[in-house]
Amino acid sequence: MLMCNREATMPYAFWPVCSQHYNELDSGAEYRPQGSEQSATGMAAPVLLMGEALRDLNQYVVVEPPTRLTHSTEYPEGPLLPLRLRQLGGTEVDLTLILPDETIDRLAHIFRRLRPNQD
Repeated sequence: MLMCNREATMPYAFWPVCSQHYNELDSGAEYRPQGSEQSATGMAAPVLLMGEALRDLNQYVVVEPPTRLTHSTEYPEGPLLPLRLRQLGGTEVDLTLILPDETIDRLAHIFRRLRPNQD
């Protein structure tokens, strides 16, 4: 979590941020606000996740939409779906998912629910 040894002195996007991290944010560092039940009730200050704390979320953004699904006899578990991802607070990586047949239908159902009016 974003913590500083000195008291927060400058607001950044309505969040209290110390001057050290303010400079990082001002130079374009990636961050995510992280609230909690305590911060919602005013019992604790909300924080901004940056750097390692952001990477610790282990969340990825799809950088390029997948263009192919590959079937291979070397992978009896299912077809391969290569993806280009960027870890929040990190760098781009290439990752290949192996999709067992039973997961393909579940994923398709989830994606259809995300975009119900799309073909």
